[in-house]
Amino acid sequence: MPFKKLAVAAALIGSTAMASAFAPPTQHLTLTYSGPDIVTGFTGIGFVDSSTFLQGYLTTFTSVLFDSTPVTILGGGTSFQIQSSSTSLTHTVDIYADVMSMPGVVNPAPKFSTSFTFLTTPTQVQTPSTQFTPPSAPVPEPESYAMLLAGLGALGFMGKRRAAKQA
Repeated sequence: MPFKKLAVAAALIGSTAMASAFAPPTQHLTLTYSGPDIVTGFTGIGFVDSSTFLQGYLTTFTSVLFDSTPVTILGGGTSFQIQSSSTSLTHTVDIYADVMSMPGVVNPAPKFSTSFTFLTTPTQVQTPSTQFTPPSAPVPEPESYAMLLAGLGALGFMGKRRAAKQA
């Protein structure tokens, strides 16, 4: 019997770890050039909104992927720069960001800005800059807590009943 409990606990811990290991990107961008000019390259930058530190938390980039290739994070996680001579008309950028908060800060969200440019001949086309501020984390309803407690109570009742049968 103890082996089954250990196996179930290990499976739950493993599934939780797998879920966090494959967390979706903070921001996924698909950038497409559709102009008449010839694309000769691509450049982009991203930087953290420095005012977040004054608000009691700091956003950092944990990783950035440009067309599935890792980009070097600069400034201790506060910026990145992309330089590419790719002539592709479509690029994807996956930005993963994390938040470090100081005690007392409730639900800080990552905040950063990005700007990307397709380098073209004879002109340059600037894609609009984006400022990323995700919605705040949802707050569970009281009914959710009630259902959680009811479920835990039912499990405790079943366990106590099973233990009484075995005795």
